[in-house]
Amino acid sequence: SMEKVAESLGVTYAYARKKKSLCIGKLTKMVQESPRYKNLKP
Repeated sequence: SMEKVAESLGVTYAYARKKKSLCIGKLTKMVQESPRYKNLKP
């Protein structure tokens, strides 16, 4: 769970959730902008 992840990293649950959200957003953007991803679309 996110609580355990936050605890093991020594950060608060809110901080871990925020960082996860930012990471997922950045990853999504990188994938969508990738030429390989664009080639997958019909």
